Amino acid sequence: VTVFGIEITVNSSTIFNDESDRSFSLNDIRVGNFIEVGGFVDDGGRVVAVKVEREYPSEPEYSLSGPVDAGSESSTVSFSILGVKVDVSGQEVTFEDENDNAITAREFFARIDDTKDPGDIVEVSGLYQGGVFVADEVEIERIN
Repeated sequence: VTVFGIEITVNSSTIFNDESDRSFSLNDIRVGNFIEVGGFVDDGGRVVAVKVEREYPSEPEYSLSGPVDAGSESSTVSFSILGVKVDVSGQEVTFEDENDNAITAREFFARIDDTKDPGDIVEVSGLYQGGVFVADEVEIERIN
């Protein structure tokens, strides 16, 4: 399955849940479905799903969480997570540190270190359009 352009591998250990308690498998996913995927990046760089849950939100929310890609900070307006460019240039973007304290964009970029592999874990919320995740909220989840 592909989400935000990220190819996600499922295997016999992947757990499938449907928010409505219906039977659910990979074959039931359709374009336009809202799914939440929890997983990990394996030694080969593949994203492997541990859990895939189909949701039925009243208002769609888009979020992406993962390690900041090494070398992805090109400026203080973007970075990448799992190969997805995250645009944080909007005037209304809010930032939080790993303790849920409000910080500035400058403080955010000073805190995260994109030279490590894996990078620091960041969660972003916003919209995915044209192959770019346009963030309205950015939160440091864990400093590695």
